[in-house]
Amino acid sequence: MVDFNNESTVSTPPGDVVKIVILERREQVIEALEAYYRVKDADFNPDAQEGVLRSRVISFFLELQSMLKRRKPEEYEEVRAAVFSKKKPEELREVFEWLNDFIDEMGLTLIDNKRNYDGMTFEEANKYDGI
Repeated sequence: MVDFNNESTVSTPPGDVVKIVILERREQVIEALEAYYRVKDADFNPDAQEGVLRSRVISFFLELQSMLKRRKPEEYEEVRAAVFSKKKPEELREVFEWLNDFIDEMGLTLIDNKRNYDGMTFEEANKYDGI
């Protein structure tokens, strides 16, 4: 969790702090999904875990809400309605997957973005990149 009383946090650009908070919220949803499926697969009553999962998906959505309004205005209301109306864990998982794809599109969790080495010359690579 981000420690807002730490001197290094105060000197960190706000955008970087928000990115860390978003990634922490994402991790919390993944942990809630893990706990839900662990309890469900053990044939226990997962009702308590459903509440945790629901609240964490809502928190994750609220952290992304402004960005969703700006970048996906046509889908925002549908996602908002899904977050606040879906009660079944499978539906919440689908909403989380959509939100997870959204932050990947933004580049926040994108790690497989390197081009494979293809042996092109610099001139060919520049032409390929439109330079």
